[in-house]
Amino acid sequence: DNLVRNLIEDSFVIKQSSTIADSISVDIPRNYYMTKDFIEKYKGEYLSVSDNEIISASVSLSKNTGLFAEPAAATAFAGLIKYLDTKKIEDGSKNVVLLTGSGLKDVQVLKSQINIPTAIEPDVENLILEINRIK
Repeated sequence: DNLVRNLIEDSFVIKQSSTIADSISVDIPRNYYMTKDFIEKYKGEYLSVSDNEIISASVSLSKNTGLFAEPAAATAFAGLIKYLDTKKIEDGSKNVVLLTGSGLKDVQVLKSQINIPTAIEPDVENLILEINRIK
């Protein structure tokens, strides 16, 4: 949100950043001017997503794909969902979202939102028992 707020303005102003995505929650984003130049040069776009949208995206990834993304990584997927919802991306189009951070880096934020599996001993018998238990 801090980066987006500053991209709207003509010059960079230090503003307090606050988000659950702590890996990208910075008051002074790195390479701000380079980012702004690249967005203009390549006719890129930017948007901000709320903490609730980030949590929802992370939960959706976990439930539907088995990928457990940290909030900062899930932010990219939240942006894709927002673009789909606002019809900026066509239904059925092919898109790529890079998820670069594991949810294990920041499990506390999502702990109440997802079902963390029970740890089992690393052998085939225990795996089969656990699979049968959750069926």
